[in-house]
Amino acid sequence: MGRSIIQTQRRFRNHFNVGRHGRVPKFETIMKWVNNFQRTGSLRPGTARGNRTVRTPENVERVGQAVEASPRRSAVKHARALRMSDRSVESVTLACVYLHNFLRRDAISRSNYTPLGTFDTEDIEGKSVIPGSWRADITEEMVGLQVLPRKPLKSATTIREEFRIFFYSVEGAVPWQNGYA
Repeated sequence: MGRSIIQTQRRFRNHFNVGRHGRVPKFETIMKWVNNFQRTGSLRPGTARGNRTVRTPENVERVGQAVEASPRRSAVKHARALRMSDRSVESVTLACVYLHNFLRRDAISRSNYTPLGTFDTEDIEGKSVIPGSWRADITEEMVGLQVLPRKPLKSATTIREEFRIFFYSVEGAVPWQNGYA
């Protein structure tokens, strides 16, 4: 087990065949990796914004309800209120809008997606609103969205695994790392 950062850097240089004047991780970088591992239990780099929001059907529904309640509010303000990333809120909102526009584009998908009488309409004289059938379908739930895992690139996984093996080996370990992991 290494006794210092310098020894860890030397062993890193030897393990990865880095020349004498080649670049090795600096003290700050190694400490950042160790701190990230202590904080998250993962070798994946943490982001300054915190963890990314997972796009689950529940989160999509939460965004939909929030946007429906106040459509003029910005995505950033919705994100803060929902405790989600603004990118997630924006991409969910745009995906729903694009999907809606796509499904309403031609007559075949329009008749399946929004049959005649689904939405509110005005009478011919424009004096009253005829409620659409969507108001009566309270018990009908949204169709569940398929959750797809996001896998990192194979090269990123391989590199991360090499770092993990090195820093858990006798050659690359520092004496205090197991007290934090």
